[in-house]
Amino acid sequence: MTFIVLLVLGCVAYKIIKKVNSTSEKEVIQKNEIKNERQEFYKFENNNYKIESKAKSNKTLWNIGNIEIKGFKINNAMIYTKDSSYDDEFSSTITLSSPVGAPDGERSKLNYWPSYQNLTDNQRAKYLEWLASGRNSELEEVGYIFIFFYGLERRYFKDKKDKEIILNEVQRLLLKYGELSGSLRSYLGNFLIYGYLEKGIDNISLENINLLEKLVFENTFLSIKLAYLYQNNLPLDPKTAFNISKSLDISNKNSVVIKRTSKLIEDLFFKKYLCKYGENFMLKLSKRKEVIYYRTATSDFQVNNSFEIPNILGISSQFKNLGLLFNECVEDLRGVSSLIAKGIPEDDPRYFSMLPEILKNSKEHPLKNQFMKIVNESENKEIYNFIKISSLLNLINIEPREKLTLTQSKSIVQLCKDLGYKIEPDSFITGNCYSQTNEVAIFKATNFEENFINYNLSKLILEIGIVISNSDGVIEQNEIDYLTSFIKTFNSSEDEILRINALKYLYISNPPNLNGLGKKIKEKLNKNQIQIISEFIVSLSTIDGELHKKEEKNLKTIFKAMGVEMSELEALLEKFKERYEEPVEVLAGTNIKGEIIEKEVVKQGIILDKNIIKKTLTNTKEISAILGSIFDEDQDTENNEIIDNTKKVTTLTKDSEETNQLDSRYKNIFNEITLKNEWSRIEFETLVKKYNFMPSAIIEVLNEWSDEVLDDFLIEENEDKIIVDLQLLGGGENEN
Repeated sequence: MTFIVLLVLGCVAYKIIKKVNSTSEKEVIQKNEIKNERQEFYKFENNNYKIESKAKSNKTLWNIGNIEIKGFKINNAMIYTKDSSYDDEFSSTITLSSPVGAPDGERSKLNYWPSYQNLTDNQRAKYLEWLASGRNSELEEVGYIFIFFYGLERRYFKDKKDKEIILNEVQRLLLKYGELSGSLRSYLGNFLIYGYLEKGIDNISLENINLLEKLVFENTFLSIKLAYLYQNNLPLDPKTAFNISKSLDISNKNSVVIKRTSKLIEDLFFKKYLCKYGENFMLKLSKRKEVIYYRTATSDFQVNNSFEIPNILGISSQFKNLGLLFNECVEDLRGVSSLIAKGIPEDDPRYFSMLPEILKNSKEHPLKNQFMKIVNESENKEIYNFIKISSLLNLINIEPREKLTLTQSKSIVQLCKDLGYKIEPDSFITGNCYSQTNEVAIFKATNFEENFINYNLSKLILEIGIVISNSDGVIEQNEIDYLTSFIKTFNSSEDEILRINALKYLYISNPPNLNGLGKKIKEKLNKNQIQIISEFIVSLSTIDGELHKKEEKNLKTIFKAMGVEMSELEALLEKFKERYEEPVEVLAGTNIKGEIIEKEVVKQGIILDKNIIKKTLTNTKEISAILGSIFDEDQDTENNEIIDNTKKVTTLTKDSEETNQLDSRYKNIFNEITLKNEWSRIEFETLVKKYNFMPSAIIEVLNEWSDEVLDDFLIEENEDKIIVDLQLLGGGENEN
């Protein structure tokens, strides 16, 4: 019996052992089959590499060919897949067993660190739909791109395969989606930089550099660009110089002007940089190499790879002036920034007028067509067009009025200047206001330097000469020619000559009144100075060697206005008389070419000694100094008005209109900050922290407010100090 039992047990044991061995053999076969199934095959098709897997597996597979998942057909997939999410530590792996919803279904916002496993059903559907579109469809969230990118990083760094294909795909993604997110742009850009460096710094092409410059602004790229320029012996270009200037500590990076005028400030910097440096800014190399590291976007793993490149930023002193140039651009656009804050559009003439001159040259004035229509329909002589002030008022929304204010008059001048024309008379030069009935001369602006050393003297001589010449109602051309030739002997600038010539035409058609000039001389000069000017006026009135009764009458009028006794005029005329009793020959003027003209002595007139006249007229230095004291005083008054208008000073109280425009959230911290005009950075940060604000944020908020209501910034950062402009608030101490 025992034998039978042992026999049965032996048979059972044999079958069990056989079955186990059979199972082990099958597992080995399956493993080999799986290993074979995971072999990847490359083929070149339509100028693109494709890698196709033979079959699916319950293991993690890299799919670079075509695959269908839950009804979504994905070509050139470039994704990792596996059947189950069990024991998978990679965020990008698509688990085939996970449920998928509808791409158009309701979806919540993606997590900050997204992974395929933590997507909702509808989010998975949206991701698969995007993959099926060839990764070309529009996306509301860049998190889907990051999930895909995590897989590319894994393939590139962990598997170390398909690197060229992956670099091309990352470049395509950067071009397609780079503008969606600064973070995405940064990670994709740095990945490309790493890929280029892996090939060697010497192998980076200009095409690579241009692509990165178009899409990426990172300090890492800046280092690569500078190394590229240095190794190829190329000068620093404006765009790179601008990017460097923004990164420097001395740059006014927190200004609200930058935020409002970002494109303008870049354009302005480019133009100023080229004017200052051209193509002559050559880079200097630091002795120490710069080390470039790569930080993965995925949190699944990290890499420790690094590269050494030529270190240009190591010598920061070579870029100091770029920071100063950047700050200069910020200041130049402060006025434009204020207009933008007030909602003034770019097509408004005030916007154009506030632009720096170097930017105006590359833009078209919004009123150019209307202005040129007025110019083309006006009377013209030589290079001048003559227009009425009234015809320009509508262009800049000035209501018709008999007398314009000085500000309105200057806006007329500025309009002409912005359109490439000069105007004469010019309210900025004379300090006088226009009447709407005034006629002015405009002419194309030149490159001549504006120098007004002799302008007022020349203008005065022209006025006197025209009035005297017009005594008989007729202005002789030879008298005008002689007068203008005489004025040119003052060594006037080219711009002065053009202006005086324009005034000549204006005065001929509408001769000036000398009463006003006589009164101004009486008010501004002392008795001795008036005597010198009186002699000069008499000699100028008799420039042709003759004095007619009407000319004598005009002299009496101006002498009376100056408060000079008639006996003094008679004494001057006696001094200038020639001692002849017979008719004599009189020259039309020593500076005019031509024949001697014989004239008889007219009983109603007086023949004068031209040598004495010429000697008096040539003594213009003293005359110019005396008359200059009159006009300089007027100019000082004008300049003071301009200075007063440049800064709006308002005494603020706790409930003032300006303070009430500040958001209530910031009023308490505003009151504390304005208790003193200087804070250490530590003090300032402690104060701001008390109110749960960020230092940079509160500076921007308060500067935006002050720029809006006070036309200037309240707070300035100065290395380790914070400066508060209490004078902007109306005094040394704040009254809040």
